[in-house]
Amino acid sequence: MTLRRAPRLARAAPAAAALLLAGCLGDFLGERDMLPEEVKDLAKSDLDFALDAHLAETREGLARLMRLLYRLNPEQLAKRPGAAAEERVALLLPKRAYAEMQFGELGGKRDNEALLLAFEPAFPGDRVFALMVGLASQMRVAYGDQDEFFAPDRLDAANLRNFAANLEIVRRILPERAGPGGAPLLRHQDGGGEDGPADARAILD
Repeated sequence: MTLRRAPRLARAAPAAAALLLAGCLGDFLGERDMLPEEVKDLAKSDLDFALDAHLAETREGLARLMRLLYRLNPEQLAKRPGAAAEERVALLLPKRAYAEMQFGELGGKRDNEALLLAFEPAFPGDRVFALMVGLASQMRVAYGDQDEFFAPDRLDAANLRNFAANLEIVRRILPERAGPGGAPLLRHQDGGGEDGPADARAILD
């Protein structure tokens, strides 16, 4: 498979000096994590709120995908004795910075390298975790390694396009990649339970 390479993380400079509100807003933005929510919201545009919501939705979608893949592939979770699926989700998908998305069990691989590892037939480790580290680290790149957006922030459109393209590639190859015996490397669907059939590809749409 050919994955899109994630460009470098990009953070924008302030959009215009007029946004600094007589020099005060710049100081506020520098310490915005310490400010009350109603004060921080003064620095946010409608687009910023939309980006916040989209990032939260994307993160939750990846968490649902990870839970489903562990349910469909319990042998992958069993490779980490004593681990629970929620523990693995919590290890990866809270507000973890890009620099922190390197794990010894994957040899520090992230981005495309982690995605490729998940579909490497000889890989002995947890394929679900490798796949999700790849996607989650690319999500961080796509959203500028940020957890909240303010007026001076911007995103790199190329990063967002590459992330979307790789989600589609993963959706397409999940049913195609098989091991030497012909069994799928990662099962992506089941016959359904109380809520009907489950298919990981639907989350990636």
